[in-house]
Amino acid sequence: MKKTVNILQKAEAVVYGRGEAAYGPPKANMTTIAEMWESYLRRRGIITVDEAPSILPRDVSNMMVLLKVSREANTFSEENLVDIAGYAAVGERVAKEG
Repeated sequence: MKKTVNILQKAEAVVYGRGEAAYGPPKANMTTIAEMWESYLRRRGIITVDEAPSILPRDVSNMMVLLKVSREANTFSEENLVDIAGYAAVGERVAKEG
């Protein structure tokens, strides 16, 4: 009998396995992304240099979910659904870490 692996199990394997091994701890990775996004937004004049950092690591997770949802709106992809579940799990982890 073939064992079925669902999208939540696949996401868990990425978040707690390959993803962390490849990209480091989620909070550190999401913090780096937030800092780079803020730098880009400052360079574009969308936020000012004087503004305090406003993008939090959990915001990165939420916006990545939105990116995947927008892709999913165009066409079904199991990968998008796995990534949505994974980014939700990452968001939970970084929120709990504070």
